[in-house]
Amino acid sequence: MSTVDVYPSATANRFVEKQHMKILTSSLDLSHLLSARPRTAQVTNWQNSRHFIVVTPDHKVFVVDTEGKSRFAMELPKSMQEEKLLDIHCHENFIAIVESRGLNGIVFRVDQNDWRLELFREDYHCSHCTWAIGFFKREEQVHLIHATQWNGLDVTCLENSQCLTTRQIDYDKELNYLDYFHSRLHMSPDEQHFVINGWIWSPYDVLYAWNIDGFLE
Repeated sequence: MSTVDVYPSATANRFVEKQHMKILTSSLDLSHLLSARPRTAQVTNWQNSRHFIVVTPDHKVFVVDTEGKSRFAMELPKSMQEEKLLDIHCHENFIAIVESRGLNGIVFRVDQNDWRLELFREDYHCSHCTWAIGFFKREEQVHLIHATQWNGLDVTCLENSQCLTTRQIDYDKELNYLDYFHSRLHMSPDEQHFVINGWIWSPYDVLYAWNIDGFLE
């Protein structure tokens, strides 16, 4: 029997005397979908109920409810069918799957089987940079902020696939140039700010905090 164990959330309750950590775990029988351990899995709260996102060893993506019923199925593109570590990010109907330290990614829309947006970032020390990626919502539209270069982030409106941050980056003219390696991105709960856990040579860890509206301007 093939099962997948995932850890959907961890909540910390602070008390005066001591701090307790509660870990929520879930298990699901997926023997009808795969015969080996999945490449990766994640839990999401889709349509107000818990669902499992599973990437199978043969590179298929399933969204499965708690009863094991498949609600969505799609195959990863050929560029993502190598055995690389994958990260899953979710927001409402959108699922982004990226190679954690690779070059390729894809965004699915669970409510539209024929919708997809393929992602790519340029290769410059990508093996040392977890792909910076996150979702936020503005004016009822879901946007994706994602690394496209080692030192460049772009914002794409997923409702129309339009890039909102097209700009010239020029080192010699110091135009929009940031000498900084973007790595893992963390979005604030109110989706007004994000933090990049990146680095600079030699190397040093550096955290950057950005206001999203300011970044877009």
